[in-house]
Amino acid sequence: MQRSNGRGVVWWTAVTLFATTPALGAQPGAAPPGSTPPPSVVDSAAPAAPPALPPAEAPAPASSEPEAPPPPVAPPEPPPPPPVTTPPAPAAPVAQAPLNAVPPAASGFQVAFRTGMLFPFGKASGAPGDTLGRRYAWQIPIVIDLGGRFARSFFLGGYFGFGVGATGGDKRVDAACTDNDDNGQNDIVCAAASFRLGLEMQYSFQPDQHYNPWVGYGIGIEGSSASLDDKYHKLQESVTSSGVTYAQLSAGLDIRQKVGFGPFLEVALGQFNRTTTDMGGRGKYEYKIDDRALHAWVMFGVRVVVNP
Repeated sequence: MQRSNGRGVVWWTAVTLFATTPALGAQPGAAPPGSTPPPSVVDSAAPAAPPALPPAEAPAPASSEPEAPPPPVAPPEPPPPPPVTTPPAPAAPVAQAPLNAVPPAASGFQVAFRTGMLFPFGKASGAPGDTLGRRYAWQIPIVIDLGGRFARSFFLGGYFGFGVGATGGDKRVDAACTDNDDNGQNDIVCAAASFRLGLEMQYSFQPDQHYNPWVGYGIGIEGSSASLDDKYHKLQESVTSSGVTYAQLSAGLDIRQKVGFGPFLEVALGQFNRTTTDMGGRGKYEYKIDDRALHAWVMFGVRVVVNP
């Protein structure tokens, strides 16, 4: 038993020496072949190497054929033009009629004013020497025509007029109206007046034109008076004659604008049929005129028409 133990120890010792003895040609300190070297302190401290990248693919060999050109690129379409907006047409200016524009033919209400000079003609009565001019001198009248226009050319309405002036050429009346006292004051006042009232119709030849000639006819009543007022002698007296205007014949020319105006001529033919004498406190007398005569008042002047 002891012999065999001694052989075994020798065998183990020999194996151990062989294993620990470096091979021939090996560098001292080098690890034996087939053994794993111990880890290095440096290697253990260095970071691990990154994984290897896959090999890059080789470029494809160039083709000998020329490449086809790319298809042409269509240019971008231009943006649509902005919508055309038509500016609103400017409002037409309101036409204003000039001041001298001719108005259309008048219709409806119309009023006219006439003035000028009034002259007496003919006889006041059939008595010898009793002329109208012996009683009354010329006068300044004012006449108003008031009515309406219809059917373009016709006017129908009324008229009213009055006039003032001096007494006529009677020598007896002139002597009574002469103030010859010595007080230096005008104590005597003598005057004459007339009035007319009636209906009338007028016809216009060119009612819608700038120049419109017209004619008229009227009929009515009339009266004329002469008065004396003597303050020095305390004497008052007036003589008034009244009658009928058988025909008031008139003609004129209207220059038509917004307001018409123009000349006119009028002849009023009439006859007195009654006379009234007022002598103040001394009495009042009225009587008919049996011996009548025809007289005329002739007037000419200017007429102004509203709504011509």
